[in-house]
Amino acid sequence: MAGRETMVGLIARLRKLIGDLDETPVLDDEELQSFLDRRRVEWRYARLQPLESIAPGGAVTYVEHVAARGNWEAGEKLFDSSYNELTVAADGADRVNGRWMLAASCYSVLIKGFTYDLYAAAADALDEWASRLKEEVSFMDSGRQFTDSQKFQQVTTLASRYRSSMIVETGGYCSTDWSAHV
Repeated sequence: MAGRETMVGLIARLRKLIGDLDETPVLDDEELQSFLDRRRVEWRYARLQPLESIAPGGAVTYVEHVAARGNWEAGEKLFDSSYNELTVAADGADRVNGRWMLAASCYSVLIKGFTYDLYAAAADALDEWASRLKEEVSFMDSGRQFTDSQKFQQVTTLASRYRSSMIVETGGYCSTDWSAHV
């Protein structure tokens, strides 16, 4: 099954992170989307940091803006300080890094949308994969024990490595949320 259209890029990145790239993947797109959704943070009118551009003669414009986090789901909305929706320039959304280029200069930009902790979702997906491998890893046949733990070990080691790269949250708020301090 397919995931939401707005999640295509995130699902592809998650699939690459976990190495489930075969023609017949272990986890389908809908499963990967569910792991991502468990690691979703909703942002409502979070302030983006403006990055100035200085033209010859000294004119300053603010068309480029950056978020505190990356890995945004497509479909985010940008607003000015009066909550009027803004237009993003063609090919002006870099959701992976949380950067947007506007069609016109605006200093104060707010964003509404969802970000995802890809490393936490990858660790969760790898745990699921490991649980499926666990059944395949050890079995008995005609009184003989067969064990093939190499793939299981690789998957669990990778999950552990990704857990160390997860975003740390405290008190229900993301520790990288600088916008509350601006």
